[in-house]
Amino acid sequence: MIRTSAAVLRFYATLRRLRLDVDVDVLGRRDVVAVVVRDLPSTVRKSDRAAREALRATLLDGIAAWCGVEIAEKKFAPRRKVRRYPRPKDEPPPPRARRDAPPTQAEDLRALGLDAMPDAAGLKRAWRAAAKRHHPDAGGDAEAFKRAGAAYERLAKAMRR
Repeated sequence: MIRTSAAVLRFYATLRRLRLDVDVDVLGRRDVVAVVVRDLPSTVRKSDRAAREALRATLLDGIAAWCGVEIAEKKFAPRRKVRRYPRPKDEPPPPRARRDAPPTQAEDLRALGLDAMPDAAGLKRAWRAAAKRHHPDAGGDAEAFKRAGAAYERLAKAMRR
């Protein structure tokens, strides 16, 4: 087994940091590698193949010299294709994430245990009763407690307007 030197690890890490899709194989000697590059720099147009390969070779040589690694073999391969399997016809598309609509006034009243909109004092009494009933320290449901507080805030704000 050949131990990978720090120079080779630095070389590979630099290539990955540049987001290049590469395979680096350590050959018989310690700082000698074979490189297969599968990525295209985005600064060069796809139609200019010679310039693209020259840029990749120059980039690899520069990084190898900086890291102290000798490149024995260079190969340029096409980018790996990601297989995307088609969805079966009978399977519905995955649900899209939606923003939940804010609760209506009727839902807010139900959260406080009310049927109709009371005056300001009645709203505060209902909120305090719901808070006592649903408080987590008194053995109530924390979600219901939060819902009651949010409902009181929304209804009190609507009442002030």
